[in-house]
Amino acid sequence: MQDSVLGGPLGPARLPTLDPLADARRLLRQAARVPYSAARPQAWATAFRRNAVAARAALARHVRRTQESDAPLPQLDREEPRLHAQIARTVEAHEELLVRTRALVREAEALRRPDVWEMVTMGEKAMLLAEQLERHKSRELAIVYEGHNRDLGGG
Repeated sequence: MQDSVLGGPLGPARLPTLDPLADARRLLRQAARVPYSAARPQAWATAFRRNAVAARAALARHVRRTQESDAPLPQLDREEPRLHAQIARTVEAHEELLVRTRALVREAEALRRPDVWEMVTMGEKAMLLAEQLERHKSRELAIVYEGHNRDLGGG
């Protein structure tokens, strides 16, 4: 079997989707679920690192997309001044999410012969980051819904 994105022992290869934030969440969850073998700890570290690096790239794609002038948040920021504070907080969150993702990758790159406790710790960090990305996506969707719901005569 192959790793879902980069080749390895986790399933068929999968290409990125049209939603890079969903890709990042999926990759982080996958990293957290990489099977660990005390006999082959480096194999776990390599698979975890691959998924973390791919998640970092997917998050960077998401951030670049949301900065494009025709993206939903910049459009709403121009058209709906009442949503400016919410949009600004959501955009500011991108940098924090990128910092956390880079930190996870740095930690993964520093692993040499991880023991079971390091595997558990890194898996928990990956899952927490995936949950943060999920909440971020929910906030983005709520802003877009609020902007378009008003336009349609609701709220």
